[in-house]
Amino acid sequence: MHMTHFANLLKVNSHAHLAKEQAIELRVLAQKSVGANDSALSIQITHSIAQIELLDS
Repeated sequence: MHMTHFANLLKVNSHAHLAKEQAIELRVLAQKSVGANDSALSIQITHSIAQIELLDS
């Protein structure tokens, strides 16, 4: 997910309590917690999330 899109989602859903700085922090924490910095894995996870969101709608 592009950082600008992620930051906007975070801002909207937190009612402007969280901004781009927190989005960056969350992304770094997520990368460290998963332990992988693989673009192919990132794309696969992004597509899986999109499929879940489609099924939920």
